Amino acid sequence: MIYTVFGEVLRVFYYLGLIYYLLLVIYIVCTWISGLYYTKLFSILRTIASPFNRLFSGKLIVGGSFDLGYLLGLILFDVGLNAIKNVSYMI
Repeated sequence: MIYTVFGEVLRVFYYLGLIYYLLLVIYIVCTWISGLYYTKLFSILRTIASPFNRLFSGKLIVGGSFDLGYLLGLILFDVGLNAIKNVSYMI
């Protein structure tokens, strides 16, 4: 019984992490559109994504100002999400 509860808790974390992952992707796409920078939606997304961005910003710079740290962070986040999902369904 405790294993099924633990599995359900892990699934809840997985789905919350998936929502956060999608918000991060939306934020990154919105940074490419210059007109969205001063909107309320972008402000909310920036507030949500800033803790994640601070972790990986400037960690992997390739050529001038092109930063691949965010991509590295998204890949690691995705690997972590998949690990949580796999463990939650094994229990």
